[in-house]
Amino acid sequence: MIKNPIKTGTGISRREFAKMGVAATALAAGGLGTRALAQTPKRGGHLRFALNGANSGASLDPATWGTGALNNTGCWGAVYNSLTEIGPTGDLEGELAEHFEAKAGAAEWVFELRKGVEFQNGKPLDSADVVASINHHRDEASGSAASGIVAGIADIQADGPATVVFTLNEGNADFAYLMSDYHLPIGIAQDDGKVNWQNPVGTGGYTIEHLEYGVRMDLKRQDNYWRNDRAFFDSVELLEIPDIAAVMNAHVTGEVDLVDAVDLKSLSL
Repeated sequence: MIKNPIKTGTGISRREFAKMGVAATALAAGGLGTRALAQTPKRGGHLRFALNGANSGASLDPATWGTGALNNTGCWGAVYNSLTEIGPTGDLEGELAEHFEAKAGAAEWVFELRKGVEFQNGKPLDSADVVASINHHRDEASGSAASGIVAGIADIQADGPATVVFTLNEGNADFAYLMSDYHLPIGIAQDDGKVNWQNPVGTGGYTIEHLEYGVRMDLKRQDNYWRNDRAFFDSVELLEIPDIAAVMNAHVTGEVDLVDAVDLKSLSL
């Protein structure tokens, strides 16, 4: 089995960066020492997270996702999971895929799904969900931004409820890494073999309670989340703020707990 073959230049994933950002903000704002940060996190509380930039024309369809903060942080980071992810050490790790293996000179890839993973509506994750989610981007009509990634896929087949087999046009040792791309979350397959992305139900730790693109996304933690090392806040407000000055003002006045960008000129305030 090929495991952890890829390292990134940054050595950290977006999800891990977000977790570190929460700790860093607490350290700066609350004067917490390393002893406090080393304690086991407790569940509960409400997070107000300001995201610089706003995109009122964004969509729930991951084929269209670009640089929109609400989709990248809320949908990909909180509502959905992918087959693989880049861990905090820069290594490739299985996310919804517990194991993955390359065969036939890396022209065939076999992904074994984790047991016990449920969508937020209680439906168990299965191989049909993976096939439908990836095939969405293979459909030219989707106009997917991930078309370059999935172009190398010749076929996808479900081999039982927990195994997915990808056949590639040619060998690609990096294919498992490509499955961590933020355009490729896994949604629920419908009877027609498609995913209704306008009804955002994923396997992530949060569901969307309210969404207004260009303004905000309100998230609520799910009790049936399969990961016990994530999703500690009971609820999260993601607030899109159009300019950095307004982001800094919200931080200084205590309207938000966390920001994703800072103005170095006013950081000392």
